[in-house]
Amino acid sequence: MAKEVLLKTKAQLEAALPMPPHEIDLNFKFMFGGMGAFARGRMFAALLGEDVAFKLPPDQVEDAVREGGVHWVYDDKGKSMTMNTYMIMPHDIIADPEKCGYWMQLAIEFAIVQPAKLSRPRKKAK
Repeated sequence: MAKEVLLKTKAQLEAALPMPPHEIDLNFKFMFGGMGAFARGRMFAALLGEDVAFKLPPDQVEDAVREGGVHWVYDDKGKSMTMNTYMIMPHDIIADPEKCGYWMQLAIEFAIVQPAKLSRPRKKAK
């Protein structure tokens, strides 16, 4: 994925952020060929080129579908994997700071109350 495209998408999210970045410890990390967006150390969105997949509460997934959102599906060694609560929202929603901010706020509020993931021990080199 082109880094320039990811940085443009990141800028769209930053412009729509519904709260000051320091309040949620906003952070972006390059990962899985895209970027992860984090609030207080918890991932709330995946930037997949021009696409953004927000991690939404299960009770908001149907609303996201009504707005044109689709589940994030990726290929893992030839097997399709569906991320049930990550919804890729339409580009017109991401481009509209007010609409994007609404979905981002839902994702952030959901993510920051989730328990922290435990780090897996690293495998020792042989």
